[in-house]
Amino acid sequence: MRRVLFAVMVGVFVVALAGATFAADSTPAPVPAPIVIEGTITAVAVAGPASGKITVQQPAPCPTCPIKAPVTFLVTDKTQLFKDGNPCKLADIRVGDGCRATLVQTAAGLTAQMVYATTGTPPVKTVNGTIVEKALSSAYGRTFKLAVPGTGSSATVLMWFSVSNTTKITLDGNPATYDRLAVGQSAEVGFVPPPPSMLPVVQPIPALTVAAKSAPPPVVSLVGKLVGLDLTNGIIRVLPLDANCTDPGKCAVAFRVIDSTKIDKFGPAKLAALMIGDTLNVTYQAVPAGSAVSPVALSVIVLPETFVGVVDKVVVDPAGVGGVLYVRQLVTTAPIVAPIPFKVVAETRITRNGQPAKLVQLLRGDAASVKFFLFGSEKVAALVEAKGPTPIVTP
Repeated sequence: MRRVLFAVMVGVFVVALAGATFAADSTPAPVPAPIVIEGTITAVAVAGPASGKITVQQPAPCPTCPIKAPVTFLVTDKTQLFKDGNPCKLADIRVGDGCRATLVQTAAGLTAQMVYATTGTPPVKTVNGTIVEKALSSAYGRTFKLAVPGTGSSATVLMWFSVSNTTKITLDGNPATYDRLAVGQSAEVGFVPPPPSMLPVVQPIPALTVAAKSAPPPVVSLVGKLVGLDLTNGIIRVLPLDANCTDPGKCAVAFRVIDSTKIDKFGPAKLAALMIGDTLNVTYQAVPAGSAVSPVALSVIVLPETFVGVVDKVVVDPAGVGGVLYVRQLVTTAPIVAPIPFKVVAETRITRNGQPAKLVQLLRGDAASVKFFLFGSEKVAALVEAKGPTPIVTP
C-alpha cells in the first residue's frame, strides 16, 4: 500500500514539474511599444494596392530647436488608413497632407499600424526672376533654372524647377507649354517649398505654376527733325539727322504717341506743343523688321536749338523776373538782319563769364550763346551764356 501511494505522489510531482516547465517555455516575447509621430507628409511611394512608403516631416519642438530628420515608414495590407475621418487607400494620401501615424519596429523596418491623414493646403510660395537655363533631364524631365535677384546686399539666387503635366504654364497671359518657355523671359513661379531638412536642394523643385512674359524688345533712340505731326491719330514722323536720302518722306520714321509717352519741351509738354522742324530725341522699343505696326514712343524730348551772336539790347519786365533779350548775328558776309528777340522766363538759366547772372546784368556787345525752344512764333531761351570783355586788373 505504501509503495502504491509513493508511486502516485511521484507521478503527481512529475506532472506538476512538466506543467511548470511547459508554462515557462510558452511565455510570449514582449511586444515592442508603438511609436506615434505627427507632421506633414513630404513623400508618398505606392508599391502596390495596399503597400508602399510614407515620409513625414515632424515640426521642430521650438523655433530655435534643430529641425528633426524626416521619418519614413512602411505601409502594408494590415495598416489601417484613414483620411479626414474616412477609410482610404494609400493612393488617396498626398504630399502636403497632415499625418498622425502609429508605428512599430518590425524585422522589415518601421511599419505603420494606423495612419490618419488630413487634407492639407501646401504652403505655396512664389518667386520672380529671369529664366537663364532650360534643359531636358534624363532623371527629372523638363527643367529650367530661374535667376531670382537678391534684395539689398543679398546675391542673386539660382533656383532649379521641374515641369510636369499638371504644371499650369502661361506666356504673356495665354496658356502655353514648356516648349514656349525661353531663356531671357521673366517668370513668376509658384511652388511648394521643400522641407528645410532637404536643403540644399539637389533635385529640381516641382513647379505648380509658371507665368512667363516674353523678353521685352531692346530700347533704342533716334535723333532727328520732326517732319510730320498728326494730332488726330497721335503719329509723329521724324527724319534721322544722319539720313542720307533725297526723299525725306521715305526716310522719315513714324512713331505712335500714346498716353504713357513722356513728352518734354523745356519741361513736360503735350503733343500739340511740338512744331515741325523741332529736333527730337525719341526713345522707343524696337519692332521686328518689316513690321506693319509703328513703334510706340516711350519718350519724346525736344532738343534746344542754338544761336550765337552779340547782345544788342536787353528789356527787363517790371517784375524783374524775365524780359526779352535781343541778339544780333555775328558780322558775316551775309546781309545784316534785325536782332532776334528771345523771351527770357523764370526758368531761363543765365551766366556771364561763367558766373550766374540776371538778365539786367547782360551788356550790349557781350558775346552770347542762346539755347532756345520755339513755341509758336516765340523763341523761349532755356540757357544764355554771355561773355563780356575781360577787365584789366592793374597791380
